[in-house]
Amino acid sequence: MDQEDIQLDIAGSFFMNLIGQNMQVFVKVLQKITIPPTQKLAEELTKLHVEIVTLERRFDNALIPRASERQKDNEDITEVHWLFTVQNEDSKENNPSDLTISDFTMYNPYEKRMQMDGSQQFCQTHALYMAYKYYSGLPCLVTNPRDAFIDLLEFWKLLITHMPTLLKSKKNIANVLRPIFKMNMETEKDKTLVQRSISKFPKDIHGIYNIINTDKAKRECPTWL
Repeated sequence: MDQEDIQLDIAGSFFMNLIGQNMQVFVKVLQKITIPPTQKLAEELTKLHVEIVTLERRFDNALIPRASERQKDNEDITEVHWLFTVQNEDSKENNPSDLTISDFTMYNPYEKRMQMDGSQQFCQTHALYMAYKYYSGLPCLVTNPRDAFIDLLEFWKLLITHMPTLLKSKKNIANVLRPIFKMNMETEKDKTLVQRSISKFPKDIHGIYNIINTDKAKRECPTWL
């Protein structure tokens, strides 16, 4: 582990936290920048929302954080995995109380091979990106983690351009980074190295993006677990 590794880990965590903690804001960004090819998709896009509930509730045109479990070092870990979902056309006339999971299509980053099985990396942006493609009339094809990460880099650039200035402010960036810095200080053994990495870490979103856009990031991030 060197300074470059630590800074890449921090940069990745920054984008995960920024998107995940502000998903409702990014839904509004998506609604602003997406150009649906049909009136039907345009109407559906206006209904896109974040459903912070279990899968027992309404979640048509929704981004959903679903709890998932995995094991690491003999420890069970519960984490959140984001999905994008739409209601199937043939169930639109059904009574909402009668709807079941089979009445919806789930766009899951795992099933689209956007990230490795068991990985929790960047599922927030993957889900948002699938919604962007869906409402743009583009297919969400099965891919692979490396190509999916390259797509995310372009999508992050688009989001950065259109996201509210408040989210890009140095104050907000510092707020997002603070717990990430703390976690790295607590988990890494070489405290001096971590402190040096933090002291030299960019304070603006474009500098952070440059770290996640390096050849090292393109090589390593798709394999993160």
